[in-house]
Amino acid sequence: MKKLILLSLCACGLTAAEPVKVAPENVLFLAHYDQSTEPAAGNLENAQCPARITSGSAGFPFQNGSRQEALDLNGYGKYHLLPAKGNFDPLKGTIQMWILPKWSLAGEAHSVFFQFVPTPEKRNQLNWRLFHFQKRPKKMVFTCWGNSKKETPIVSTRSDGWIQLAVTWDWTGKTARRCFYVNGELADEVKLNKKFWKLEMPGEIMIGAPKGWNAKSLIDEVRILDYPLTAAEIKQDFQANMEGKPFPSPSSPAAGSVTYDPELPPVSSSSASVKTDSPVTFKAVAIRKDFKLDGNLDKAVWKQAPVSSGLLPVKGKGKAMKNRTEIRLLYSPKALYVGVKCFQDMSKLTAQYDQDELAVWNDDNIDCFFDIAGKGAGFYQFCVNALGSTTDLKDGKKKYLAKGRITKARRLDDRWEIEMKIPFEAFNMMRPFSGDYIGFRLCRSVKNPHDGGSIPQLKQTGNNRRICIGKLEFTSGSSDSAVKLSSGTAAFLPGMNTVTVKLDNQGKTGFKGKLLVQAQNRSGQLNQLLDIPVEIPAGAAVSKELKVPVKDTRIAKLVISAQDASGEAGMLLLLPGFAYADPGPEKMLREVTALRNSMSALAEAEHPVYRNAFVNLDAVQGKLTAFNAALAEALANGTTVSEELCRTTAAHIAGFRKYLDRNRYLVWQTSPWEVGSPDALPSRQWKADRKLELDFRQASNEREAVCLIVSGLFCGTRLALRVVPQSVRQGKTFISCDNFEVYTEEFVNDSGDIITSPLIRAGGNYITVAPGKAVRVWIMFNSRGVKPGDYRTEVKLKPAYDSSIAVRSIPVSVKVWNFTLPETHEWPLQSFMWGPNYFNNDECETLRLFHSCHMTHGWSRGFNYICGIKDDHRRADWPLPKGVKFREELVKHANQKFFDTAKELKMKFVFGWNLPIDVRWFQLMAERLDKMGFKPGDYVFKALIADEFVKKHIPIHAGIRQQIADLHKGWYFQAVYLSTPPPTGATIEDIEAAKLPEFYKIWTIIRGLTKDPVRGKEVIRRLKAKGCQAWSYSCARYMAKQSILDYYRLYVWECYLQGLDGVAWWCSISPQGDDGFSQDDGLDEGVALRGVDKKPVPTKMLQAIREGLEDVAYMDRLKKELARVKAAGKNFPEYEKLLQECAGIQKRSNQNEVDQWRLKTGEAIDRLTRE
Repeated sequence: MKKLILLSLCACGLTAAEPVKVAPENVLFLAHYDQSTEPAAGNLENAQCPARITSGSAGFPFQNGSRQEALDLNGYGKYHLLPAKGNFDPLKGTIQMWILPKWSLAGEAHSVFFQFVPTPEKRNQLNWRLFHFQKRPKKMVFTCWGNSKKETPIVSTRSDGWIQLAVTWDWTGKTARRCFYVNGELADEVKLNKKFWKLEMPGEIMIGAPKGWNAKSLIDEVRILDYPLTAAEIKQDFQANMEGKPFPSPSSPAAGSVTYDPELPPVSSSSASVKTDSPVTFKAVAIRKDFKLDGNLDKAVWKQAPVSSGLLPVKGKGKAMKNRTEIRLLYSPKALYVGVKCFQDMSKLTAQYDQDELAVWNDDNIDCFFDIAGKGAGFYQFCVNALGSTTDLKDGKKKYLAKGRITKARRLDDRWEIEMKIPFEAFNMMRPFSGDYIGFRLCRSVKNPHDGGSIPQLKQTGNNRRICIGKLEFTSGSSDSAVKLSSGTAAFLPGMNTVTVKLDNQGKTGFKGKLLVQAQNRSGQLNQLLDIPVEIPAGAAVSKELKVPVKDTRIAKLVISAQDASGEAGMLLLLPGFAYADPGPEKMLREVTALRNSMSALAEAEHPVYRNAFVNLDAVQGKLTAFNAALAEALANGTTVSEELCRTTAAHIAGFRKYLDRNRYLVWQTSPWEVGSPDALPSRQWKADRKLELDFRQASNEREAVCLIVSGLFCGTRLALRVVPQSVRQGKTFISCDNFEVYTEEFVNDSGDIITSPLIRAGGNYITVAPGKAVRVWIMFNSRGVKPGDYRTEVKLKPAYDSSIAVRSIPVSVKVWNFTLPETHEWPLQSFMWGPNYFNNDECETLRLFHSCHMTHGWSRGFNYICGIKDDHRRADWPLPKGVKFREELVKHANQKFFDTAKELKMKFVFGWNLPIDVRWFQLMAERLDKMGFKPGDYVFKALIADEFVKKHIPIHAGIRQQIADLHKGWYFQAVYLSTPPPTGATIEDIEAAKLPEFYKIWTIIRGLTKDPVRGKEVIRRLKAKGCQAWSYSCARYMAKQSILDYYRLYVWECYLQGLDGVAWWCSISPQGDDGFSQDDGLDEGVALRGVDKKPVPTKMLQAIREGLEDVAYMDRLKKELARVKAAGKNFPEYEKLLQECAGIQKRSNQNEVDQWRLKTGEAIDRLTRE
């Protein structure tokens, strides 16, 4: 143990206190609870945290600038459960935490701030005999475990109510000692008898406590050390915290650390030059102005261009083409012009394609290939037929479309001619000057009779390979004078360049004009720097010393030319003599400043990822600022910036840009089932280069979901992305990308709490990220129809429109086990959800949604078949005329699409609510459904007794129930049984006396009663003895705030393990007001929300139900497989244990344990199916 003590302590007290210096290895656990429950230090293996982080600034007001939030442990079952291993030392240690009480007055129950959990089975109780500290029930006092009964009054020394608690212990001496501190002061010190008080290593520790023993407080700045602090150190830490100084995070990066590596950018020519592999040279002659194309190569402008010809067949297949070809090339400041004359027997011309972007290579054609270097690097192909139809490609890909290209053709008796204009912009290249060159090859194909060739000659068949490339050289135009420019300077640097230019007039006439110096930037734009009058007699030479300012490193060429009235007389190019990296220091500094401004909300975030981001910004900003200062100084002093500084700066830009591209946004995987936060942080150990791979392992006919968080970093104010799964293509196997369903899990304000609930699926899978803001993305694989096997593909994160952002690929592996889950109508546990009464939702889409989640029963509103529903929340034609109980035409014809959908899906359905008290209504509806092929039991009537009835409701409608019973139709009715005790509630004896089990064959029983090991068990037994189905149902308001695991997924387990016939919830969808995603106009309930066109939007609650139903299908299949192999004399006790563990797993309610069980069970079934 290493212990570092401040030497500034003195007897007179502390001023400007700092937290006690603690070596990082002595910090077992530290949680700041800012934005995330993830600790700054500690072991999170199998941790659970049903509690949430507060929003805003509800935490202890530390002055470190980060968001001051806290862990909210005020509410039933809120706690932070952690493994004891790695987080706690039972022999000696210290616990420190801040609490902000939220209890009312003295409070009624225990408020536990910390406790031991010896085993997972003890998680749901207060382990009061073990180490803990708390506020006593009904008293405003603190107590700490030990043999002392001392109670410490609860007093806060702060106006905001925050209180610091600390406990130290030491079991290593002869006498064990435990000290309890409140607000830095010793409140209780106890010597413990080791024989009686045994402090053993628990399985887990819990900040807070389960159920009603929760802390009823906000908790902040929790730290656990592996040695006891002294009283003076406890006091020092308290005072430092009071001054706004949090405990330092041991994993914070060292100040000044830089995570990007400077690297020299690849050398790329700023000219159009490219490496060629053939001696053939084509000359393109400069012209001053563009001209209109009409396909006629006999125009005067073409007479300036030299002719190239002599196309040769592929080497070894003849000496020359039989059909002559002439090539002419011109270029203006904006475009390259290609003119080709193709001589042949025109009576045999093949020309069938009269539109662009078609297979013109099947016609007689010419194929022009251009090899471009620099920014627009690529191999460009333009295939043209005699009709002028053109197909253009880049690097062999048809998705390229040359911007501004124009092709014109004409056909004559002995030839066809092509004029083509290709703007330099289409090549993404700068305007070339005399002396520049690109790669070029022209091929020609004649179909009848077959003839073909190219220049340069191809050595083997295959036009579109990047070989046998000649040089297309750009040359100057004509001038009456011929002035040759030369200089001893070949390159320039940033700053003030001194260039001596010699002008030698080799013409026969004198030269009178000007000497121009122009700068061409890397985007091709020209800017005039100098304009100097010049006169040179014929045969004479003059020299000019030029002071050429280069104020921007983005200058790619200095063009020095002599020009007179007749045109350009001579030219000299100077190229950069320094290393350069896009976008140059000047623009890069502006980008860095803009990035810093966009990230202002993260400037003080205490998280390594964000801290490193600002360290990198500081580092590169310093280098760029220094360069710009050096450039300004050089310009002022008439000097240039050194090559070394240029090289160093370019290396920093290139290295930072690479770092920037990796960190435009952060992506990490998390649990789909966590509450989530729009301010979620990645793990403190997150790294951009850490491998992320999505792994799906599932049966066929199953959906499995993973959740990604995408959060902006260097993305500017916002960045639009698309999440694009790729289809599986393995040999002959094809699995469509449509099997991957992409949802955004949106945040909503649920009565003041920011939670995730709706799962939005939209075309394009667009998401928008901003710095520090989390977007939750679900990717769900639907294995329906997929054969067993191992598959690999990827999910791409593509920029929506900013092509400068690199596409990221996330590998995906899919394993489909050797078994298929049953069809929904064959599911081993029935299920349904009550629906709305009035809201006019799309019942067919709702039916399909619940079918996809394996729910066996749908829901249809009774008002559809009584009076009809016209509006969202109003009944149509209500009240009905006196004496009319329903509209007969509605019973016979309304909502036909719903019944057709149910028939297609083989789904059962329940009618409710408020069905007429009229036998004829039931007869008409049954006749309608019977004609469609439905049978009693496929449809269920929820009618003729009050929902959640009590004893007084039983006699009501007894007469009509008897009338229906006397028809002996076998129709199924559902009753909903509440657990209200007598005399108000109905007992099972009351129910049997009224012969309700003979009439109602489906009983949905409140969950509290089905869980009762005595009364519930007896009720279920007696109902089943009467031939009834016994279901359990849950009905709680604020459904989005119920436990995803307990209330939804594990409730399915509970019903299946009890041997019940079904499980049900209230409700499927029930919006209030027009906004179905917000509670400000009423409480929107349900596991689906109101979406566009009244179609349901699923939530994670519904997906948790689906997971639970798939879990019980696994249980059912495992039972059957074990029975099958057992009949063959084989036993698998390790697989039988998976079934035996189910009840314990359900009670312990641990998401990680449930997930592991599901995985092991799937692997077990897969293994057994091969026996």
